[in-house]
Amino acid sequence: MIRIAPTVLNDLDDASAWHETPYGRASAGWRREGTKVHFHAQVPPNTSAVVELPSGDRFTVGSGTHMWVEDHPKPTPSRSRLTLSSSLATIIDDQQAYQAVLGAIAGIDAARADTFRRTTRWKTGRELREPLDKAPVEVLTAVEQALAVLPIGDAKD
Repeated sequence: MIRIAPTVLNDLDDASAWHETPYGRASAGWRREGTKVHFHAQVPPNTSAVVELPSGDRFTVGSGTHMWVEDHPKPTPSRSRLTLSSSLATIIDDQQAYQAVLGAIAGIDAARADTFRRTTRWKTGRELREPLDKAPVEVLTAVEQALAVLPIGDAKD
């Protein structure tokens, strides 16, 4: 049985993926139209799938093309004060904050910025300071200063 569990991301208006199974191609995706998100799944012959939508609705479907629509308005971005103690998830979800962190690191050490960009695992529950634990004080200070000047309240990309 195939499991399909799409995640709607606020910065994307559509996403899709496919996988070749022994029975043929399975695919799924979504597309935002205003506040509505249209989900689709293609299940190959002689196969079934469990589809878990972001709302929590769960469907078991057979082969064929299936579609659902849910209401998912984009939230208004809001930013609180960001520091080295901020969640990595918060930083990666805020394009302006992410660019400020990369720019601050690159301003001191371009190679370190590239390594940070390529190797940081953006997992929930981790603080920004964790992947910077071996960074010199000047890098940490630059990152803190870059985050401190970001506007608080409505975040603008």
